[in-house]
Amino acid sequence: MDGRANAPRDALARARQAAAHAEDPAACAALWEEALLEHPGSLEALVQLSVFYEVSDDKPHLARVLREQAAQTGDRSARAALLARVGALCHATGDITEALEAWKGVLAMVPGHPEALEYLSTHDPTHLEGMSAVTLELLWGALEALPGSVGLFAAVVQRLTALGDFEELDRAYRKMLLANRGQPELEYTLLNNLGVIRRDRLGDAEGALEAFTLAARRRPGEATVARSLGTLYGSLGRREEAHGWWVRVLSLEPRSEGAWAALHGLFEASGETEKAWRVAHAAAVVLGASAPEALRRASEAGRPKRFPVFGAALTENHWALLRHPDQATGPGAVFRAVLPVLERVRCQPFERFGFAREEVHTPSTSSASMVKAWGAAARALGVGAPLVVVRPRDPEGLRPLASVPPAVLAGRKVLAGLTPAEVLFVSGRGLGLQHPEHAVRVLYPSVPELTALLLACVRLARPDHDAAPEVLQTARSLGPLVAEDPSAVENLVAAVEHLSAEGAAVDLDRWSRAVDATCARCGALVGGDLQAAARMLEADPLGEGCPTAQELLLQAALFFVSPEGFALRDALQPTC
Repeated sequence: MDGRANAPRDALARARQAAAHAEDPAACAALWEEALLEHPGSLEALVQLSVFYEVSDDKPHLARVLREQAAQTGDRSARAALLARVGALCHATGDITEALEAWKGVLAMVPGHPEALEYLSTHDPTHLEGMSAVTLELLWGALEALPGSVGLFAAVVQRLTALGDFEELDRAYRKMLLANRGQPELEYTLLNNLGVIRRDRLGDAEGALEAFTLAARRRPGEATVARSLGTLYGSLGRREEAHGWWVRVLSLEPRSEGAWAALHGLFEASGETEKAWRVAHAAAVVLGASAPEALRRASEAGRPKRFPVFGAALTENHWALLRHPDQATGPGAVFRAVLPVLERVRCQPFERFGFAREEVHTPSTSSASMVKAWGAAARALGVGAPLVVVRPRDPEGLRPLASVPPAVLAGRKVLAGLTPAEVLFVSGRGLGLQHPEHAVRVLYPSVPELTALLLACVRLARPDHDAAPEVLQTARSLGPLVAEDPSAVENLVAAVEHLSAEGAAVDLDRWSRAVDATCARCGALVGGDLQAAARMLEADPLGEGCPTAQELLLQAALFFVSPEGFALRDALQPTC
């Protein structure tokens, strides 16, 4: 006999019977749907269906039955709760139109509902702005409940801006910052905007400086906020701070005509003629034909025509300003500690090179302008002056020799028809490698050699440190020589400790390239003419894998106009 003959005729009864016997959930849901068709608006059917659809994670059907439940619910609070669930479900399924309608319904039931205000402020701000019932007080309350909501914050900002209440706007930004600590990108945007409000709306220059400075820390590679700080510090007459920030802008946007003009104007307005010339000169070299005519004229008018006479010499403290920022001090300290040993391993007596007596010049006694320039530059930089082998027929430029005492070979590229500024640049650049931290580059010119040497030094200072076979071999060859000198051992251990204290992984390719940039800085410092530097960098470029002439020129130009460059030039006390 067919069992359906005994089945209840009413759809609600059939659904109840199926649910009571725990039949297949899908079949039960179908029966409750049938009951809903037969009894539209049945709260019992809607409740049962919401249970089935929630268990099966059927979001579209669950949203539908909850929406129908809400329509049958008279209690405003309960109805708002159901519509809030509908809004969340529709958003999860990508049905933003239905989600917006649900959240609008929630807001109609509860005008200050935080989640509804947040959703509408994020997904339909125009609608929210047109709702007169949604007051600023309600938005503030919602933001208090959901302090990290970007949408609610934007709505509060829009209302406060329209009212012109910038004190409250400042407070809103500060609250938003507190709620979003640890999110650098959002913090940057908030701080930058806060700086603009304080500067342009509240007239609070110190508060603006604080906000812009904090923004710059969140995004160091952003020129916009650095430009704001340069401009603001300049307007307050604080030239040193403005100087530093304009140089930051130029390091990020070296071809920014506006930044060069602003930095030039900073010193021109204060009557600092020599500094204004240095900026105009650097701008003319970096920008080339696109440099403003006024800067090009200023550059030509102030260029030095003769060798300067330096009244003082740099100390080790000055070299801290001369080093390129990428030049970590740890590797140099290690190499310096073992330099005497390395010279015994890699150098040979100068006499063995077999140069003719007339080719060898000593800076203190030579009458050759090139060699005299070496002596002057060496005294200024505070390094020992090497012997200079002058060979006009040699096609090369400048080449350091692995000799004792130190020497360099000067070929045709750096000897023929040079101006005083060119001679000084070549001298200063070459002498950069005579500094005890850099001299290792003459003996171990490649990065793989430097890497093996550095790791061997670490192994000597820390015998329990793991090392590759080739590193162990280098350490075994150097160990006995280092051990002969107790002070060398002590210096090496201290240098390795300093290397470890720097923390970051050692990148000797970066370090080596930074040494090249530091040497270019040395040339620019004593030469004082970037056009001369450009010509000599192009005439005697470095090899493959090293910085290009253009890269070195840009680094030299930025140093030329930096606070460090100004301070070092003043320290040398040059006179022409």
